[in-house]
Amino acid sequence: MEKIENIFAKNLIILRKKNNLTQVNLAERLNYSDKSISKWERAEAIPDVVVLKQIADLFNVTVDYLITDHNGEKEVEKEVKLINSKGFVLALSIVLVWVVVMVAYFLFQALLPETFAVYNYLWLLFIYGIVFTFITSTVFFSVWRKNVCNCISTSCLLWSVALALHLSLMIKGAWLIYLVAVPIQVLLIIWFVFVKLKKVRKLRLNKNN
Repeated sequence: MEKIENIFAKNLIILRKKNNLTQVNLAERLNYSDKSISKWERAEAIPDVVVLKQIADLFNVTVDYLITDHNGEKEVEKEVKLINSKGFVLALSIVLVWVVVMVAYFLFQALLPETFAVYNYLWLLFIYGIVFTFITSTVFFSVWRKNVCNCISTSCLLWSVALALHLSLMIKGAWLIYLVAVPIQVLLIIWFVFVKLKKVRKLRLNKNN
C-alpha cells in the first residue's frame, strides 16, 4: 500500500498545477514557507490536520480527498473540473442578469411612448445591470468564502450603487454620494483585512498548539 505522504504529495502537486499556482503562491496562501511546500511535495512530510483542512478549503476538496489515492490524474481532474464549474455558474448567472436587462430595455422601448418621461432614461437600465452584476458576484464569493474576490466585488458594488444613485437622482449636489461612499469603502477594506488577519492568527494558534 502506498504511503500516505506519497499520496498527499501527488494530489497536492496536481491540484496546485491545475490551479496555476507555484509553490511560492501556495505558500503565501497558507502562510507557510515555500520550503515546507517543497518538502510536502517530495513526500518527506505531511502537514497537520489544521493545515490539511486549510489546503482542502483552498482547493474546494475534502481532507479525505487529499490523502486518498485516486489512481492517477483522471480522478483529480474531475475534482478540478468541479472547481472550475463554479466559475461557469458565476459567468452564467451574470449572463442571465444582462439578458434580463436587455429584454427589459427593448420591451420598455417598444411599449412606452416616446413622449413618456421615463423613455429618455431607459439607458439607466444598463447602469442598474452593473449593480446587479456585482450583487450576483458578491453573493457567490461570500458563499464560496473567497475573501479577496469578495472584497473586490463588494467594493465594485458600492461604487456602482453610488454611480446609479448619482445618475438617477436628478438633483443638484447628487455627486456628494461619492463622498459618502469613501468612508464606507475604507470600512470595507478594514473589515476584510480584519477577517483575513483573524483567520491567519487562528491558524497560527492552532499550529502552535
